[in-house]
Amino acid sequence: MTSMTRQEEIREIQKKYAWFYPLLFGILAVGIGIYIGAGRFSGDDYWMNLFTEGIGVVASIGITVLIIDRLYANRDRERQTQDLKERLVREAGSRSNNIAIPAVEQLRNKGWLEGDDGLLKGANLFCANLKKADLSKANLQGSDLSEANLREANLDEANLKKARLDGAKLKKASLEADLQGADLSEANLKGAFLTYADLRSAKLFWTNLQDASLRGADLQGAVLMQANLRGANLIGANLRGAKLILGDLQKANLQDANLQGASLGAMYLQGANLNGTNLEGMILPDATIAHTGMDMERFTNPKHPEFATTLAKINDIRKGMGIGLDN
Repeated sequence: MTSMTRQEEIREIQKKYAWFYPLLFGILAVGIGIYIGAGRFSGDDYWMNLFTEGIGVVASIGITVLIIDRLYANRDRERQTQDLKERLVREAGSRSNNIAIPAVEQLRNKGWLEGDDGLLKGANLFCANLKKADLSKANLQGSDLSEANLREANLDEANLKKARLDGAKLKKASLEADLQGADLSEANLKGAFLTYADLRSAKLFWTNLQDASLRGADLQGAVLMQANLRGANLIGANLRGAKLILGDLQKANLQDANLQGASLGAMYLQGANLNGTNLEGMILPDATIAHTGMDMERFTNPKHPEFATTLAKINDIRKGMGIGLDN
């Protein structure tokens, strides 16, 4: 650190104790007034009144100085607090896990992570390394977590409404959270825990949800274009009106899920469990419309006599749309 010159030190002292100069001027003015008064008036009454008034003036000056000093101290604390907040938010977005994690922990300890005033709300956390971070109950609404490393992070009960998580690494992360309208395009959620997560109207283009737990999740109106849901647990999930197009649901468990009005255009369903699933009005992988009681094994069971023909139709649709075959 560069040392200050003598003149700079003097200016710094003058700036720091600027309140002292008007105070000194006031004391001098009072002193001059006393001197003039002593020349014009005499007697014990004058000095008694002067003494009484002097005590009052001194007391007033003392109180004024204390108030001014307290105001300066409060302002310094507020500035220091604001500087700390800005630094912690900046460090939470660091690409170094050793910097980001302590920053998040300090934000939590200070009570600055949760609630409407959470400091990470709308924050720029692009490419942040938050691996294994505890972000439970954090307010991350509208935050930019694109390409962030959130592997094994705890985001349970976090507010991630309309957050950007495109390209984020969320393998085995815990996301029992509010993800309404969030963008999870191309994110890696392999093995992630999204049990009862709110994913209404979320964007999941090319998202990897292989072996993820989405039990009881609300995916109503979500777009899962070319999403990989192979082996995913979707028991009791709400997929009403969702668009699961050109993706993969092989070996996924959709037992008791609600797929009413959903679109599964050209999706692979080999080995999927559809027991108790509500398929009413759903667009099936071969572009036909589902209805209650129809035979779905032609999509799920390779031993079904119509499975090969059905799969060929699905592959033709994918080929026609320029999508590579992966069955």
